[in-house]
Amino acid sequence: MQIEINEKWCKGCGICQGLCPCKVFKLTHKPNVHVKDDEHPYRKIQYLPIVFVENPDACVDCGMCESHCPEFAIRLVR
Repeated sequence: MQIEINEKWCKGCGICQGLCPCKVFKLTHKPNVHVKDDEHPYRKIQYLPIVFVENPDACVDCGMCESHCPEFAIRLVR
């Protein structure tokens, strides 16, 4: 069984992390770099929250993460 997280859809809400009985997920921050342009001469880096799979071997395939993700960003591949 594999856990796939679509990083483009994940908003880092942490619902999956809170619901997971096996503590499979961890919330982190991913850098999002804005390229400089004429209006903004400096680069701006934002850190966006995102969830990643920290401990995939602990997963018991309960499906709580997949069924409760409001963005449908988690998919369990069986």
